[in-house]
Amino acid sequence: MIEGADGTGKLTIARLASAALCCTNPNADATPCLVCHSCQNILRGSYIDVTEIRPEEEGKRIGVDQIRD
Repeated sequence: MIEGADGTGKLTIARLASAALCCTNPNADATPCLVCHSCQNILRGSYIDVTEIRPEEEGKRIGVDQIRD
């Protein structure tokens, strides 16, 4: 889980961390390549194995039921 104020890059860091775990062609220093199919889909938010959970309403928190679903 990543928490913080709006505009601090939470979504960006979450996607980069996910890309690092799923990248099929990582760089020599183990960073994601950002160009393979997996990285591209993660960065677009459309990778099947990565789920982004956001509050149902603006300004609200993510509820327990959302996590369970």
